[in-house]
Amino acid sequence: HLDRRIAVPQGIRRGLLTAGLGIGFAWAVDSGQPWGYTLVAGMLTLWAIYGVYRTIVQARAPKQYTDLV
Repeated sequence: HLDRRIAVPQGIRRGLLTAGLGIGFAWAVDSGQPWGYTLVAGMLTLWAIYGVYRTIVQARAPKQYTDLV
């Protein structure tokens, strides 16, 4: 579980990072950059997408007794 007061700013930061990396990946593919640069940009974009996904999943998860400190 992730408290929404933490999840919203974290989701915004990760969403902006994902958008920037997605644009960078699209630029790398479109401009004909070497395949290594495109691969790195694509993998970083996938990593950022996964981060947004995990933030959303953790924010929607119900609170459990083991989550409380």
